[in-house]
Amino acid sequence: MLTDHGWEILDRNWRCRNGEIDIVACKGRHLAVIEVKTRSSDAFGSGAEAVTVTKVKRMRKLAALWLQAQDQHWSLVSLDVIEIAVRTNQPALLRFIRSVG
Repeated sequence: MLTDHGWEILDRNWRCRNGEIDIVACKGRHLAVIEVKTRSSDAFGSGAEAVTVTKVKRMRKLAALWLQAQDQHWSLVSLDVIEIAVRTNQPALLRFIRSVG
């Protein structure tokens, strides 16, 4: 999905003692730190609804730690969500939600 739209995947499942970043991608000078949320039903809310204020704070901290370890700089850094809805006998629905925090 991301690479089809010109994004380069820099990291997947990057981990440190403070947590994990699902995807780090860039497109030109834009860096995206992406949380992936998959849901098979809306019984507990959508994937995007699972990205709480607390989760966004953690994403910010992890993004800062990831950036500190890099030699490159980006002019724009965003915290984004990819929401995947999986339903029986139907194609998965993907939604890229930009700038959640």
